[in-house]
Amino acid sequence: INEYDQYYHCFGCKESGDVITFIMKYENLDYPDAVEELAKNAGMELPKYSGDEKFLERKKEKDELLSILNLAREHYKANIYLKEAKPAQEYIKKRQLTKKELNKFHIGYSIDWTEIIKYLQSHGFKENEIIESGIAIKKDNRCYDAMGERLIFPIFNIHDECIGFSARSLEQTNYAKYKNSANNIVFDKSKNLYGINIVRKLKQEQQLNNVIIVEGQMDVISLNKAGFCNCVACLGTALTPLHSRMIKNLCDNVILALDGDSAGQKASIRTIDTLLESGLNVKVVKIPEQKDPDEFIKAYGKD
Repeated sequence: INEYDQYYHCFGCKESGDVITFIMKYENLDYPDAVEELAKNAGMELPKYSGDEKFLERKKEKDELLSILNLAREHYKANIYLKEAKPAQEYIKKRQLTKKELNKFHIGYSIDWTEIIKYLQSHGFKENEIIESGIAIKKDNRCYDAMGERLIFPIFNIHDECIGFSARSLEQTNYAKYKNSANNIVFDKSKNLYGINIVRKLKQEQQLNNVIIVEGQMDVISLNKAGFCNCVACLGTALTPLHSRMIKNLCDNVILALDGDSAGQKASIRTIDTLLESGLNVKVVKIPEQKDPDEFIKAYGKD
């Protein structure tokens, strides 16, 4: 990086450009978003963009969805302290989570199947917008909360924007234990990792020696509680090349700490090649007694 002449150049792959191109490549952003990110970091106000109509339309839709998701995140988070949230409160107590973890990960609760929809509509959002955000589903002409009566884990992108939700059922059900928001223009689970926003903040504050990959949200939260804030989890999907590149932008070294059961071991084997193909250095933690990282830390401590 040549600060005097304001350009960068890689003598290996011959990639070069200015600061905007650098941010586009490094943060995987398009041109206007890269300019916006740089302006935000520099404390500058951008003039209003009045170019491509399609881009403006897409940006308006994206900003609208992010507004809905952020409002829903705040509301779900406030719900956790209501008397109706007793199932969530009992689960939180059982998992030994403190207020610090609840706040850091913005953990919330959906108290029923329609309350969040009425709340968002009271703030001026239309039913079709709430459905497009992934918060609601329409079936048999009825609109209901896609995460109804579940513990809510907001999903943040690398820029710390809430882009969707992962929700855990708190009782025995025939449905999946975890549900993720539907894919849309702001959320794609094959391109996002749970906890990536925290790892990026950590990199900005100190040297990042490695990134730990675990299986689930609770593993990420438990490791953070124990002081390991450099960890991420896939969102119910296999690790993709896009995930690998996202990690590669933050650090060259990866530690796989998947569950100690046979399914976790098989997942580790499948994941190694994807990571190596992105040029990452990979180590694997073998967790004994078929435990997951959360169980192992609770049993034996962080050391």
